[in-house]
Amino acid sequence: MYCVDSRFRNGLEIFFINEVKDFDRDIIVMLHGFPDDAFSFEGQIESLKERFNIIAPFMHGVLNDSELNKNRICPRELIHDILHLLKEVNPNGDKRVYLMGHDLGCFLSTAIAQISSHQIKGIVHINGLGLQHFYSRKYNLNQWIKSYYVLLTQVNIFRFFVTKVFPDFFLNLIYKLSYIEKDHDLYQRDRRVFNSIYIYKYLFRKTFSLIGAPTMKVSVPTLFLWGNRDNFLEIPSLVEVEKFYDKAQVRVLPGGHWVHLSAQDKVNRILENWSGFCHE
Repeated sequence: MYCVDSRFRNGLEIFFINEVKDFDRDIIVMLHGFPDDAFSFEGQIESLKERFNIIAPFMHGVLNDSELNKNRICPRELIHDILHLLKEVNPNGDKRVYLMGHDLGCFLSTAIAQISSHQIKGIVHINGLGLQHFYSRKYNLNQWIKSYYVLLTQVNIFRFFVTKVFPDFFLNLIYKLSYIEKDHDLYQRDRRVFNSIYIYKYLFRKTFSLIGAPTMKVSVPTLFLWGNRDNFLEIPSLVEVEKFYDKAQVRVLPGGHWVHLSAQDKVNRILENWSGFCHE
């Protein structure tokens, strides 16, 4: 089991897995998706912890049942939470920082890379997109068919039924649709991982600010790892990705929306050898 540490920002604790062992090492920040928590990165932490300092934050409310401040689940606050942790583990800004996101964690990775470009040196997206990239699919019928739940999560009664009435049913359904083996620890997650459902409401509103906005390209090396049976997001083509990233690779592997779990060994081998984790 890992050390779960915490830091306070504006009166609220930020919980995170703390695998910082040697302050001379570069840093990987692992950002989990929905519905999930930071423990799903266990395989990647084990694979990379001898080379990097690793921190993996928990989105507010998924680790404990304390009263959730919904204002702290909005994108701006989540981004500042991560920047606050980076100041803790990289106070002088002299270490290379890499961001690894899954699902909704990818929108955070992209936003942080654009805000803190001086220290972010690479990004790994696992079955996830930056917000502007996702918005660019607004006319993609196949994506709407897969992402219809984004609209449903805007409705209070739907969020209530998912999080309070039938959480176990929806969790099992989501994980089964992602081709996660029945005996996997992911099925031990409980309704707390649904606490972050409010982020969909904020992200949906945020997309309106992207209407007519210029494309914000990410300049650092970016690796996309994708399951070929993802039932929630369409596999990005390299042509699509290059509209938003200057240096991108796309690797498609057998698996679903949690490809870092369903194809863990293959994902870890790719990460261990990825040139984006450079040592200049």
